[in-house]
Amino acid sequence: MEPQNTPQQPTPQPTAEPNIETQQVPLQQFTPTAAPGMQMNQPTAPQAPMQQSHDPGQGLGIASLVTSLLGLGLIGLILGIIGLNKSKKAGHTNVMAIVGIVLGAISGLIIIPILVGLTLNNFQGAQGKARDTIAITNVNILHAKLEEHYNEVNSYPKNISSNDFPGIEPEVLKDPTGSPIVVIDGTTITTTSGAVAKAKPTKSSYFQYIPFGCKADACEGYVLRTYIENPSAVYKNPYTKMGLQNP
Repeated sequence: MEPQNTPQQPTPQPTAEPNIETQQVPLQQFTPTAAPGMQMNQPTAPQAPMQQSHDPGQGLGIASLVTSLLGLGLIGLILGIIGLNKSKKAGHTNVMAIVGIVLGAISGLIIIPILVGLTLNNFQGAQGKARDTIAITNVNILHAKLEEHYNEVNSYPKNISSNDFPGIEPEVLKDPTGSPIVVIDGTTITTTSGAVAKAKPTKSSYFQYIPFGCKADACEGYVLRTYIENPSAVYKNPYTKMGLQNP
């Protein structure tokens, strides 16, 4: 019996495994949603640190402090008030301005009365100098008129009036306060020294005319003088003029 040929099954060939390449699947962006009734906290962006704003009154505050320390209290006080107001509007506390205001106020309480006193003294001194100028001017004018009178009538008048000096301004016969010239009776006075010995003019009685050696209305000589508030080497108190023809 012949063996039967059985068909041979093909030997299975090993199959190559498929080349599986790893693919990157992009992640899809998504916004998480909250379940009903739940509240999601939204992420907040980081905040930049807050920067302190500029103080517009700082410079004035420093100036206020410095000027107050230097004794300029009034200026320091004013600068401090302005600087403090500027700082308050910008939301700042200006310590320099506050200190400057306090020091300026203290300095002002000390210095202002002194300044007022000096100002008054200077003002009064200026007024006194003005009165001295008027008094000296009036004495010089009247002295010239008295000499003209002597040249005309060969004597000096016993009394002083505008009628004796034609053209003279009435104000020349008054002292700086507006009071008329004081005429002292010279009937019993016979010399220049006797006239000088009479009471001298004062601040309340500036202007004096003292004739002497008088017979009726004619006199031989006179002393004319006025009070000086601010005497000097040139203008002594009293400022005096004498008759050029005095014996």
